[in-house]
Amino acid sequence: MERFKVTDLGSKKAMMAFDGSGWRIIESLEVKSDGVCPACVLDTATSPAAYYTVPRPKQKGKGAVALCTHALAEVEEARKCLEA
Repeated sequence: MERFKVTDLGSKKAMMAFDGSGWRIIESLEVKSDGVCPACVLDTATSPAAYYTVPRPKQKGKGAVALCTHALAEVEEARKCLEA
């Protein structure tokens, strides 16, 4: 199953991520291959990362949750999603 996708919401396009229970609109998506991953502090030179943030709709006023994946297939999928 795919992890990232771009969907058309009519007036604009939104990037979405699958979190295990369903698709969620994400605020930002980056692919990092140098430095450290902002979410888990792993070295991205040896393990590239797809880093993304998800809003907390039920907790107003709190910042977004930072998540990441280092699975190569999912990182490539994120790259394709950013290019679209």
